[in-house]
Amino acid sequence: MLYLAAVPTVLCYLIKNVTLKYLDPVRCTLILSTESIFCAILSAILLGERMSGRMLAGVALICCGVVTEILRPAGSPPESPAEEPQILTEETK
Repeated sequence: MLYLAAVPTVLCYLIKNVTLKYLDPVRCTLILSTESIFCAILSAILLGERMSGRMLAGVALICCGVVTEILRPAGSPPESPAEEPQILTEETK
């Protein structure tokens, strides 16, 4: 029983860590962020769990984020944040 729990876990972490060397950080993050989607879908299929509205909304948000990142043109930076607020001190007043 311990073998069934330990070996697949160690094997999966080894495979994940080896593949991290060959992928860029953004692609890796996108792949790892979909893990919860597959867990929810497989639990519904294999264990008969019901997908609630909150779960479906979470799946939709994750999918939208992944698609948004994939469709962004390569090399273009994300939107720049607004100007940083200036801190007023005695010298700048």
